Amino acid sequence: MQPAFIAGTSAGSVIGAAIAAGMSWQEIVQLARGVFWPKLLHGPALERFCERYLPRRFSDLRIPFAAVATRLPAKRAVALQTGNLASAISASCAMRVIRRPVHREGQAFKDGGIACVLPADVCRRMGADFVIASDVWEISSILRGAGIHPAHPNAHRVYPSHYRASLRETDLLVHPRVPMIGYWPGETGLQRMVAAGEAAARRELMCLRTGSLDCLAEAR
Repeated sequence: MQPAFIAGTSAGSVIGAAIAAGMSWQEIVQLARGVFWPKLLHGPALERFCERYLPRRFSDLRIPFAAVATRLPAKRAVALQTGNLASAISASCAMRVIRRPVHREGQAFKDGGIACVLPADVCRRMGADFVIASDVWEISSILRGAGIHPAHPNAHRVYPSHYRASLRETDLLVHPRVPMIGYWPGETGLQRMVAAGEAAARRELMCLRTGSLDCLAEAR
């Protein structure tokens, strides 16, 4: 079974595009093994990477896909779904401070996480009936680790409104416990990241199969 629609923000746009292109998770892992990921923080390097391994245009993808970026100066989230795929992914990944804005069709864009860190609502607007969201946002992990979940009475003070709005559009939230070593380039970090993602997915699927709403209630 494959998803009907995919949306990705920042690094999630790279993974989302790869899945939309028809790559299996094993192929994506193999692709990750062949690249020193910190170099992808450089815009031109990221675009060359995308041009080498991904289709050239959105229309060449197998599954409808949106790369979420933040349009400047309004700081409004925009779902990019047409035209050159590499530049759209680059725009979605244009991190604050580290990267300059990416220009597409006369407009300037920065990292999608500025205005939409979890694009569940984008999938809903694309037509999804059941939305599975993968949350690897570092701030969310820190807050949850401190016991401040989105359902906490004071959550509105620390979680941005766009994040809370996306949670309301989420039917199943996968929240991996990302290990610090996962950010370190190399095989060990890669294996730990894959294991963390698999464990989180299995945990949430078990909740779904048993009919337990505790996980989603806690997330929201």
